[in-house]
Amino acid sequence: MNQRSYEWKSKFDRIDKYLTNALRLHSGDTFDHSERVERYCNEIICCSGLNVYSPMNEPQKYIVKEVARLHDIGKIIIPSSWIDNDGPLNPFQHAWIKTHSFVGYLIVISFGYMLSRDLNFMNDMVLPIARGVLYSHETYEGKGYPRRLKGEEIPIEARIVRVADDYDASVTRKNMLDRTKALEGLKSASGTRLDPRIVQLVFDNDLFTT
Repeated sequence: MNQRSYEWKSKFDRIDKYLTNALRLHSGDTFDHSERVERYCNEIICCSGLNVYSPMNEPQKYIVKEVARLHDIGKIIIPSSWIDNDGPLNPFQHAWIKTHSFVGYLIVISFGYMLSRDLNFMNDMVLPIARGVLYSHETYEGKGYPRRLKGEEIPIEARIVRVADDYDASVTRKNMLDRTKALEGLKSASGTRLDPRIVQLVFDNDLFTT
């Protein structure tokens, strides 16, 4: 990572600290989920390039980690009682929750601009993270939200986070599947919700063991 990238990382770390603290105060469950998704994404990006995509440089890896940490930051506008509810949501609640990826995009862009109006910082660091947040709930087959992007139209950061997000949702509070069944769920979603090459990387490298 060159000197400029270190300076940008230091700037964005300030944004991350503020936003993740706000998320933790609003919904501890969502904050904990984001921390776990980041950990799973870190496993993926440490293997990337072995048999899937070109190896990521350090700034690219940082962007993936920040998308993982902030992919649900837009949920700070959602009542915590809805987020932490194990029961079904009504249509209004469901539609409102689906706005959180766009809200998260706006939050990241706004904080980046308030911190620094350096266009290079905005273009090379803030915008890729914001786009990753925006598209983290798209699906590989094109049935996700907010824009129904398909395949490699979805930024690689968002595709990586989607795999980690799906896995964590399977093994934690609402579903409580064991690792084997959760991995079977990833395999069954390969090529539909999830990028098949990233799913294959998980299996080839025996990831998500913790």
